[in-house]
Amino acid sequence: MMLSDALQEFVNEWRLGHIATVGPDGPNVSPKGTFQALDAGRIAFAEIRSPQTLRNLAGDARVAVDMVDVFARKGARFRG
Repeated sequence: MMLSDALQEFVNEWRLGHIATVGPDGPNVSPKGTFQALDAGRIAFAEIRSPQTLRNLAGDARVAVDMVDVFARKGARFRG
């Protein structure tokens, strides 16, 4: 999925979301306040005290990211 300019702007302005990964022990959901759209095909987050997320990503790179701007009542979900 390619991110439109509007979605990139949303990610870069809001920055807060949850990343979901799957590991040997099952699913893991972790809040992150550092999301950034690097370009139309990539979203990044800063690794700050995320050992379980990193372990899960090393074994299975599939992720889901959920972001919700509660004030504007809009959100987005990304998978990759």
